[in-house]
Amino acid sequence: MQIAVIDGQGGGIGRVIVEKLRAQYGNRVGILALGTNPLATSAMLKAGADAGASGEYAVVQNAPKADVIAGCIGILTAGSMMGEITPAMAQAVSLSRAEKVVIPLAKCGIHVAGVVGKPLPQYIGDVLAAVGEIAERSSRRGTDVYFAGEDGKRTLVLKNAEKIIPGDGRVTIRSRGEQKSLEAQIEELDLAAGRVVLRKPEAGRRAKAGTAGEGET
Repeated sequence: MQIAVIDGQGGGIGRVIVEKLRAQYGNRVGILALGTNPLATSAMLKAGADAGASGEYAVVQNAPKADVIAGCIGILTAGSMMGEITPAMAQAVSLSRAEKVVIPLAKCGIHVAGVVGKPLPQYIGDVLAAVGEIAERSSRRGTDVYFAGEDGKRTLVLKNAEKIIPGDGRVTIRSRGEQKSLEAQIEELDLAAGRVVLRKPEAGRRAKAGTAGEGET
């Protein structure tokens, strides 16, 4: 599981989140530090993040690749963190398919009705609990779907597929609101490994072969 921790300014909250995640999960999860500035990124890297990058482009490029995004609630709002969260950053985080685990700090200018204010350490504990729940849910859910080409090379089609529906020479795959439909048939189903391998339908191959044969002289 890949966790992206996003923070700005001095990176103090991000540093504590990274530190606690690393202490709790060790190397069982990947932690990516995304700072709005180099100082914040550096603080998170020193706390134990596997890799880090800074600035708008880093957030825009990496937010869609994460399984979980953690940080203050301000990472969802353009202009927060004294203007360090740009519109492009907020949009990338909001549109990412990752689960978002955010701390509802009032200083971000967002007040969540019904949420009782807590000391920051308690919020950090809530973050760890939420990440743990997501990790457990992910371990029970989904199968990775691959497509085998003519050369036998496998290409990942979709991670953590929740439903696979074969029929009429096509396979439909659904995962977390995303759906893909391919002209394919199931070649391998490995439940223990959580893996399904697809390939082109035999009928399609024979039809192409027949067409090629008709053109021969």
